[in-house]
Amino acid sequence: HRIHPDRLEAFAARLAEEERAYFNRRGVDENIQEYCDPELYRVAYYRDKFRLNLDAPDGNERLRGQVIQSYLEGLHWVLQYYHHGCPSWTWYYPYYFAPLCSDLRDLGSYKVRFLKGKPFTPLTQLLGVLPPESSGELPPPYRQLMLDLESPVRDFYPAEFLTDLNGKRFDWEAVVLLPFIEERRLLEAVGSI
Repeated sequence: HRIHPDRLEAFAARLAEEERAYFNRRGVDENIQEYCDPELYRVAYYRDKFRLNLDAPDGNERLRGQVIQSYLEGLHWVLQYYHHGCPSWTWYYPYYFAPLCSDLRDLGSYKVRFLKGKPFTPLTQLLGVLPPESSGELPPPYRQLMLDLESPVRDFYPAEFLTDLNGKRFDWEAVVLLPFIEERRLLEAVGSI
């Protein structure tokens, strides 16, 4: 019911043994030269998926301080959720992709703590997960938050959005790059109803 950092590191290290070959295949298949270079695939991945420049003086520090910290929090959150119930109603993973397994090292140095927060009401929860095409399932004032062009949270529900195939072949396998819902703004908008 808890993560053992040494065991997780050993598991990640085993997966990392396949990482270079995986990126080499993707580089060939997707014609991404940097992915074929064993020195560059890591830099290209974090630049493309996280907009993180590892060549900057604080690049690796930011990777460890933000991305890996958040990823570990996510692993802890899921494990705690299934064994003890929701550890935090406000936590979310603020990225679309995971860090590379080869970067999951020194995991015992990370500290994970959650703020409990409060759950959304059922209608607010629906605002957080439904697409605008399903807005008819909501009462009219909530529906307007999704559809009205003047809504203070309209940007959470874009008509068009990007996807990232991330090495997959079919559109249904793509990572959907929707904006993250900002809890405070959503609750303020719901509070105005």
